[in-house]
Amino acid sequence: YSPEIIAIRERIRSGQVDLIGFVSWMNDHYSATCKVLSNPYEFGDWLNRCDAPDLLPILRWAFSGLNRFAPPLQQQSIQSGLMDVQGTYSGGGSCGIAATNFVE
Repeated sequence: YSPEIIAIRERIRSGQVDLIGFVSWMNDHYSATCKVLSNPYEFGDWLNRCDAPDLLPILRWAFSGLNRFAPPLQQQSIQSGLMDVQGTYSGGGSCGIAATNFVE
């Protein structure tokens, strides 16, 4: 693991983490993934795109052994969460703000 992933894993092991969230940037567009304790991971995308196909295996690898945050092996996908639309017209807002708000 990289030093950053080790630091996240140590923080989660401390038992003081109730929520984790990530804002991702791909193809000039922001989206977000978050998890609150016993709830499953949720993926939010303002353009209603699907999560990246490698996201679930990466989360399994990064959080392996951390039962509250490692996705179960039987989980096949990450559910879509409700993301508020930014701006009044399609494409008129900020996907970065929407992704950050989704995690908050």
